Amino acid sequence: MAVVLEVPPEKIGDDTRVFDDLGLDSIDVFDLLDQLAEQFEVQVILEELPESFLRGGEDTTFCNFAQGLLRYFREPPGETA
Repeated sequence: MAVVLEVPPEKIGDDTRVFDDLGLDSIDVFDLLDQLAEQFEVQVILEELPESFLRGGEDTTFCNFAQGLLRYFREPPGETA
């Protein structure tokens, strides 16, 4: 997140609001997902991302956003358990 947003890592805490405090936007989300997908050799289906994930809300914290990322990569859309 710090690399994508070009902010010092110490500026990002669990309660930091990623959209409001850090200026994260949907383009940044795509960039972040692309980098994570490449790093971990997984496929991201951008068209199947929840709208709330791309736009978040004013109270979306780094902790909540990171948990959403983990859920997405653990159970990508279209996969069955």
